[in-house]
Amino acid sequence: MAVRHCFKVRHKPLAIVAIPKVAASSILAVSEVEPEPCLAHEARANGWFVAAFVRHPLDRLVSAWADKSRAMTPGLLHCGFEADMSFDDFVTHVAQHDDDDHHLRQQYRFIVHRGRLSVDFIGRYERLEDDWGLLRKMFGLQALTHVNPSPRSRDFASYYTAKSRETAENTYRRDLRFLDYR
Repeated sequence: MAVRHCFKVRHKPLAIVAIPKVAASSILAVSEVEPEPCLAHEARANGWFVAAFVRHPLDRLVSAWADKSRAMTPGLLHCGFEADMSFDDFVTHVAQHDDDDHHLRQQYRFIVHRGRLSVDFIGRYERLEDDWGLLRKMFGLQALTHVNPSPRSRDFASYYTAKSRETAENTYRRDLRFLDYR
């Protein structure tokens, strides 16, 4: 299934795959993108340079919980998520519904189409400033400003119990392997 989270940047031969909870709001805010999303593999086939940013899947899951457990989206509510769920309950529920909402969907689903990579560049959230800096130099983009910061103050690993970490690692196994996270 192709995911429409790719946006063409106006006046530049660049398209950006905006993966939720991976600085997508910050990236789109400074990129002057077209309002209609496109498909990454189509943009690439038409000669656009396609870039995406990824994040450690377990860190991304903590960010989704910190953000969405306080302000549930209709999609998450429809799937049975509840406001103010504990993190362990959220992880357990995600294991059954990871594909029901784009904030929870595995990242490879945004950048792979029919078994082939749909992007030319994969930047990492963990080195966002440096990787964004490469795109800035290549395409004359603006510096990032932090939009919609996650309301947390500690390392993502500290949120997990042994059981919830095992559940999350099983749920996001493909992302962990494909994106080379440990």
